Parts: sequence; structure tokens; C-alpha cells
Amino acid sequence: MPMLKQKTAVGRTRRSIARTSAPAGRRSRFAAAYEIDPISRVVAIRRGVSSVERARTSRALGLPKERIDRMLHLPVSTTKRKLAQQARFPPEQSERILGLQRLIGQVETMVAESGSHAQSFDARASIAQWPDQTSPALGNKTPGEFLDIIAGQEIVANLLAQMQSGSYA
Repeated sequence: MPMLKQKTAVGRTRRSIARTSAPAGRRSRFAAAYEIDPISRVVAIRRGVSSVERARTSRALGLPKERIDRMLHLPVSTTKRKLAQQARFPPEQSERILGLQRLIGQVETMVAESGSHAQSFDARASIAQWPDQTSPALGNKTPGEFLDIIAGQEIVANLLAQMQSGSYA
């Protein structure tokens, strides 16, 4: 997750992570993950996503951590150990977690760009249900079946973009 610099009362900067729930007019941590530039994304993946961040993603979606772990094919023993140690995931697993956060951010951005409906639509609730719904565009598979590898996440992201542009059939 990208770090943000904030000025403190004495003028120094302090690093903090973008908030899960952004106040009106501010982007969420997921929108920030979606909008992060490629070089910063590589740096974040190599640094590793924290186990706390994975737990926040689970809470934000309203899904059990175990469900997130299954979708992303994160080993149960690894996730338990990382959480207990408050450690970071290795790059391969971090990339999958950040990829899920980017998909959430993509949906949030799509909703925000749609205009007046944005206030009444809960992007996180929608994306929490969407992984289990079959799609003809995915060969009657669920998006959740594609989240465990980056190429699969790209397929889901492209499908979302097609839906937004109206070219989805």
C-alpha cells in the first residue's frame, strides 16, 4: 500500500498509510492502490504487503480472512504466522493481495466516475459478492477463480473496464 507523507504540527513529515474508508472527496486506500504508478507498485510488492493490510482488506470487504486467503491461494500456515509476527508477505503473495486491492479500487473509481449513483452504491459490498457470481465472459467461471494469479486479475480488470465502457456483451 502506498505511503503518504503528512506534515506534523512542527513541520516535519510523517509517513502514514491511506485510510480504508475515505471521507467524501478523498480517495480510499483501494483507489490509491488502483492509481499507484507501476514503479511504486513494484517497490510496494518487493517490500511486501503487511499481514495487517491483508486483514484490513478482509474487513473492508466484509469477508472472512480465510475467504480472502482461499481466493488468493495464500497458505493458511503462512498467513497465520505473518499475522502473529505482524510481518510482511513475500513478493509473490504481496502481488496477489495488492492486485485484489487494485480491483476494489477500480470498482470504487468506476462508481465515483459514474456520477449521481455513486452515493447510493456500495462498491466494496458489490465486489465482495461478485467473486462468486458466474460470468459468461469468463467462460461461466466466477471472477474469484481468477484472483489467485496476476494474469487472472488482469482478465477481471479488463472485464470491469469493458463493463464501464459499455463494450461488455
